[in-house]
Amino acid sequence: TPTPTPTSVHYDCALGKPASSSSNQDSTYPASLANDGNSGTRWSSGFAEGQSITIDFLATTPLAQIRILWETAYPVLYHIQVSNDNSTFTNAATNVTGNSGWVYTVLNNGTTGRYVRILSVQRSSGFGISMWSLEADCTYSGGFVLLQTSTVFNGGKEINVTPLYPSSLTSSLTLQGCVQQSPSSFIGFMFSTIINDDFAHRCFSFLTTATTSTLSISYDSLSGSTWTRTTIDSSSNATTVSGYLTDGDWHSLAVVVTPTTVKFYVDNTLYGTAQSLSTSLSGCSNFNAYIGSRGGSGFFVGAMKEMVIYPTALSESDLTRLACYAS
Repeated sequence: TPTPTPTSVHYDCALGKPASSSSNQDSTYPASLANDGNSGTRWSSGFAEGQSITIDFLATTPLAQIRILWETAYPVLYHIQVSNDNSTFTNAATNVTGNSGWVYTVLNNGTTGRYVRILSVQRSSGFGISMWSLEADCTYSGGFVLLQTSTVFNGGKEINVTPLYPSSLTSSLTLQGCVQQSPSSFIGFMFSTIINDDFAHRCFSFLTTATTSTLSISYDSLSGSTWTRTTIDSSSNATTVSGYLTDGDWHSLAVVVTPTTVKFYVDNTLYGTAQSLSTSLSGCSNFNAYIGSRGGSGFFVGAMKEMVIYPTALSESDLTRLACYAS
């Protein structure tokens, strides 16, 4: 099963909105060609530093991600900025690294604005900057970005993301992100939470086990003083991910928890379903959240980016709209 292409799976809320630019190379390359939905047409700026393009969403809009397909005249570094008056802009993502091809950027938590501006800091050549496509995802309200940029996990690496994590959860949640697993077989924890920073009282964690031939995900949950591990593994769907989850490419993974079920999605396809956690998530307060381990054990091997948690169960259409893909 191939990884879905950006244009076929994403809801693009920038499509067809009014676009303006600091300059155009000439009348052949206006700003409107950046978000016309056609990756064969492009905007190109004048040949100078500090060029920009602005999209008007016509109303204040919550934004989750910006995706740009850059031409060979790309900015080495650029800022993504938002504004409500097209005059005063604030940074939603700074010093983004450009390249010739798709670049996906998750914006800061709570980003809203009527206008989005892409401002070049440094161009890559004597030309200006040029893009084939500019797309935007409107966010699902209440999402928390746990990990934004690509991070390699190897040799015991983990990230404690407590400062970015909500203080408590309801009985449902969604964890979604991009994962690039090691080609070799491995066992590692993708995500875990720990109540009161005490490993013995972790609330729940998600364990992925992958080889070149199969995939499974398990979760640990606490009921009183008893821990239960449940494995989600649908043999009927195993061929959906066999042979390519560990192919060295990026893949979108999502775990959706409700009071009755835990569902695991691979590239927006339902892979397996199990009965839900044996304890209410509402009891998971004042805890730390870890990515890449279970609080110091079971280390993940590979890379992750754009890990976002939502304190609600997203629908399959929302999963598709908000899914991350790496260029």
